[in-house]
This record gives sequence, C-alpha cells and structure tokens, in this order.
Amino acid sequence: MRFLKGLGILAAAIVIGAVAGLSMYGVIRTTGVVDAYKAANIGQTEGETAETKGGTMLEIPQYDKTEVATAGAKVIRSSATDVSDIVEETMPSMVAITGVTEYESYDMFGYFFGGGGGSQTFEAESAGSGIIIGEDDDELAIATNNHVVADTKDLVVTFADGTSAPATIKGRDADKDVAVVSVKKEDIEKDTRESIRIVALGDSDELKVGQGVIAIGNALGQGLSVTTGVVSALDRQLEADGSASEGLIQTDAAINPGNSGGALLDMDGKLIGINEAKYAETQVEGMGFAIPITKVYDLIEDFSAREVREEVDEDEQGYIGIRGQNIDAEVSGKYDMPQGVYVYQIVEGTPASESALKERDIITKLDGQGVKSMEELQELLKGYKEGEEVELTIQRLVDDEYEEKIIKVKLASKKQLMDDEEEADTKDKSKDKKAKKKDDDED
Repeated sequence: MRFLKGLGILAAAIVIGAVAGLSMYGVIRTTGVVDAYKAANIGQTEGETAETKGGTMLEIPQYDKTEVATAGAKVIRSSATDVSDIVEETMPSMVAITGVTEYESYDMFGYFFGGGGGSQTFEAESAGSGIIIGEDDDELAIATNNHVVADTKDLVVTFADGTSAPATIKGRDADKDVAVVSVKKEDIEKDTRESIRIVALGDSDELKVGQGVIAIGNALGQGLSVTTGVVSALDRQLEADGSASEGLIQTDAAINPGNSGGALLDMDGKLIGINEAKYAETQVEGMGFAIPITKVYDLIEDFSAREVREEVDEDEQGYIGIRGQNIDAEVSGKYDMPQGVYVYQIVEGTPASESALKERDIITKLDGQGVKSMEELQELLKGYKEGEEVELTIQRLVDDEYEEKIIKVKLASKKQLMDDEEEADTKDKSKDKKAKKKDDDED
C-alpha cells in the first residue's frame, strides 16, 4: 500500500535522496525514508478488551474532560517564542521508530533488451515517530500511526537519549491510522528506563483556532526535532490513498516525512494530537494535519491492553481454509464493496467449511484487528496455533446491502492442510497423465 499518486496524493515515505530535487504534490503521509530505494507507504479496527483477550492493561493516563490526567508529567506554560521548557520536559516521552519493508519492483529492462523481464524483491528502511503513552511492570506502550508500522518487520524504537530497543506491534487500525507498539523494559538500558516519561494527555475537544502548538517527531529519519505553529483549523477532512480521515487538526507547524506518529502538543506540554500527514504543493506551504487524541484514546487504550502474539513455528501455525481476493480502496469505491478479503472459495474439509463462513463474504477483522488484504490476514495468523479459536468479523451481502456479522472459526494445522492439498494435487496430476496416456493409446 506504499505508493505515490501524482498531483493528488503522495505517499508517506519520500526517498531521502530525492527530497531536495523534487516538488511535492497533494497529500503526503509523513513516514520518512532513510534508504535511497524506499517507496511510499500509507497505511485496523477496534479489538477486544483485556478481559476478553487475557492481556494486561497498561497504565495509561485516563482521559477526563473535567480533569485531564498528567501522568506525573510537569505542566509548564511557555510563550509562543520560547518553548524550550516544554521540549525539555516532553522530549523523553518521544521516540523514533524504524522498520524494514519488502518491496517488489517490476523489471522492464528484460522486455526491451531480451532479458525476459520479471520482478525482484528488495528491502528498504522506513522511519517514523512515536509517543510513550503507557506502561506496566514489563513493557512500554507507544502510540504511532498505522502507516508507520504496516507491512514492516524488525521494528526498532530509538529513545530521546539515542539508545534503541526492539519493538512489537500490539494493535493497529488502518481506517483511523493509529497503532500501538510495545517495548519490553528488559530490553531498555537502565539509564534510559529511568529517564523516559509518560506523556501528559490534553483535551483536543477544547482546542481553539489560533492556539499555539508544538510538533515533535523524527523528521526525515534524522532524529527527533521540534517545530512550532498554531491551530489553523479544526474538524478537517483529508483524503489519502483512497480513504478519508475526518475531524483532523490542521496546523502550520512543519510536519515533514518521518514526523508521522509524532506528538502535537499544546502550550502546556500536553498531547492533543498524533501527527499524520502534510499537504504540499508548489503553491502551498504550512498545511499539516494531526489526529485529535480524544478521537482515538479509547482505541489506543484497547490496543495497549492486548497480549502481544509472537510468531509461532510454521509447522504449528493455524489455518482457516479459504482462498481470497483483496478488495482494495479502488475496487471498494468502484463496486461499493467493503475493503477486506473477499472469500471466493472455501476449501472442503477445512475449519472454514465447518463454520458459518460463506463464499462471497468479505473478512474485515480477525480478533478485532482490521485486515484489508490476504497478506495482512496471513501475517496475523502467524501468531496463532492450530486448535485456537479466532473471531472473524465479516461483511455479508443481504438484500443488496452489506451486514456485519461475527463468526468463530477453530484453526486447523496449516502444515497438515498444505500436505493434504499437495497430495490432492499430486493425485490430480496422476489422473491427468493416465487420461492423456489413454487418449494417446486410442489415437
């Protein structure tokens, strides 16, 4: 989903080597790039609570309109021209996030020069930002944008003091472009653990146009940096990559590639938004956008409560038993279908065939985590073992309208099903050979 759209929507990650030489057009998601071959990436829904999944609720400051919690952070009032006190107090709550993404490039050279063409896969490093929003005895919870971590591996969080630790995705929502990653405290250096802080939460519902704001993030993947500005407008809508974000904060504080997932703070040093995107054209300057924290707080809290699922051994991974087709933003808009995985075949003898799942259903969530492609569904299933029961959220066409339904499926052995399919395929080929030999004999 990381790609560029000319004169309309540019993707989040801009190739660093091209930043100085290229003009930017349209909406640009602000995941930055630190690799010369990085392509763009723009881009689940609310999940179960800790009680339903068995996770441990992290200590996250509770949002309350009448009394906003500061989580122990000192509130400092600064002038619009000098925000150094706020920066000093809040910088330990900010992190840089890097990851590795695989891309497939299409080789046209072979077609023109006799090489046969084809495609090749390469890896690129992406950069974004995050905000420390909660903790428990074992881990930190860090909020960011979904498009910072989607389709990435080998996630690493770098703290304000320059030390780093591996990170794991706890939950993500592509529609709201929000994600939460966790870092185990045992992986964080002692001095860093003592210096980091939980961000203080503000009330984005009380913002006023003209109010001063501060943006902190990992601009261009070069490390944490600070910009200032004002609230330019409220309740803005932004269309990017075929989907629309609504109710955004517009600001003239510089939000650049790599700032995605970073903090938008008020002049008390409280978190009022998660930086998401900028609008840039040769004729336009100073239009950045952030997700109001009050719109996504409950989702962040829910993700923080999730149990992190480690990838299980391939031989033990669970399997649903479907063949699916991706319904992306373009297909969704053209045919008025929900985005997700279209089930065009249910394999006989699989868990899917024994469940209430039907062909032509569209899978949109697995255990509360949104899925928009077979690749995302398969990636999530890597954390589940055979015999586990999962909850699928599907959209089913009923009387020309899609209705949401919840279906439970008990996973089977992926290896066993693959072996069965391979055996069936071998038998089919054997039958074909016998039929062909019979035809030849008759000829």
